[in-house]
Amino acid sequence: MLDFVNKIETIQQSFQDFYQTTILSEDTDPNLVYDILDKIRHYNLFTDEEITHWNSIYFSENRDDSLLQPDLNTVLERWRGLSDEDRDESRTLFSNYCKSYGYISMIHQFDNVELEKHYCFFEFLRKKFPVDRQDRIDVSDLVDLESLTLDVRGQLNISLEPDDTMFDSPKYDGKPFDTEEDYESIIRNYKSNQ
Repeated sequence: MLDFVNKIETIQQSFQDFYQTTILSEDTDPNLVYDILDKIRHYNLFTDEEITHWNSIYFSENRDDSLLQPDLNTVLERWRGLSDEDRDESRTLFSNYCKSYGYISMIHQFDNVELEKHYCFFEFLRKKFPVDRQDRIDVSDLVDLESLTLDVRGQLNISLEPDDTMFDSPKYDGKPFDTEEDYESIIRNYKSNQ
């Protein structure tokens, strides 16, 4: 492993939780996916018939991807008709649904095919949302890769304790899972270690 900026203690603490067995402190609630889907439906951006029609094309044997676009474009047009606040909130909900369903479906068997249909549709829909340039952080002026040189300051063997780790199950509070604060924290940490 290569680590360019972190202290030995930070590296050890970061990996220790995952060294042995990792246990969730309680079961992950599969109803989280249903809750997010209910909030998305509140915006009336799509119908069950549109989801079913889109999925019938998506799962057809010799599908033509161009046939997937009209249903996605219809939903996107409805989405554009929302207020700025509702567009931001619904976009976050679509993203959180996909992340939650992707995670929870790995550990919980859903018997509801509708959840999978929505997941597939939402994954494609998310790619059609316009990129919001204001939320992007430009770090191109912070890193000059052309003058980058490697300086090996030492090699260390960091040992980890053979302990199990317990984590709290994920909860959904209505906020995006990835925030700008995370990126700003990374940049601050990078600058302070230069």
